[in-house]
Amino acid sequence: MAWPWLAIVARTIPWTELARRAPQIIAASSDLLNKRQAAAGREFRTTPDEADEREMAERIRALERRDAENARLIEQLAEQTRDLSEGLQVVAARLRLLTWIVAALILFVIVSVLFRF
Repeated sequence: MAWPWLAIVARTIPWTELARRAPQIIAASSDLLNKRQAAAGREFRTTPDEADEREMAERIRALERRDAENARLIEQLAEQTRDLSEGLQVVAARLRLLTWIVAALILFVIVSVLFRF
């Protein structure tokens, strides 16, 4: 029952675009994962001092940078989603046009066969 949907997905998703951007996606995700693992590996000290305050300030800056990276990544995903939806709208419009053309041709064939006899 899912085969028609899989066929539609296989034809409508721009696989070449996804394959072309795959290295960028993989690099960005592994970079985020490495940064997350490095941040999780740090230990906190129990007594606050000036060094701790500097470390906390650096961590806050790192979090802000990470948030900016995540925002850029989300923006890229939103752009790709927009491009995919625009592509699907084009495909749907072409499919409607093709349906009307095929219906007109079928009607033409039926009328020509009826009037021939």
